[in-house]
Amino acid sequence: METVKEKPKYSLEYNNCVMSDPSRMPAATNLIRMARDEHCIASENWPNLILTFGYHEDKYYAEAWGDGMDWNKTVWILEAISWDSPKPIPAIVFRHITECDKINTYDFTSLLKAICFHRRDRFVFKTGDEGVYNDVIWPLLKPTGAKEKCFSEFVFEHNSQTPLTLFINDNCIPPDRF
Repeated sequence: METVKEKPKYSLEYNNCVMSDPSRMPAATNLIRMARDEHCIASENWPNLILTFGYHEDKYYAEAWGDGMDWNKTVWILEAISWDSPKPIPAIVFRHITECDKINTYDFTSLLKAICFHRRDRFVFKTGDEGVYNDVIWPLLKPTGAKEKCFSEFVFEHNSQTPLTLFINDNCIPPDRF
């Protein structure tokens, strides 16, 4: 009797293995491409790896990827709680690339780490601890009250950061914080 193999959920044909910082996620770029369709987020640029969070053998491992149009930017969190089903979620949307250009590298990296730290605690540890990000990142975000789908608009600013506007996925921020 002949067995029929199930078709995989994602194809390895789009796995980008020639990057300077290779992804640990199988078919990461294809997962993001499929998520774009699911969330109706357009992009004309190929996703690129921005940040890794955690260790790939931990209970939670995440990577931040960026793509978008020439005039805006989307940041995706591709996370693996189970390696069988890594999941991309749109985390941050900069409506205009000028807003993305305003954020300094340290703050951007800290914001991405805060999001990953929050999601790791929410799905794995469940302690409610936001770590150093309670004092470092979350107080710098001021909600404007504007919402679009599952995103809330924030103004991010502090003494050495000019004000900028960005949308953050509601599932990426501590719910009791805003």
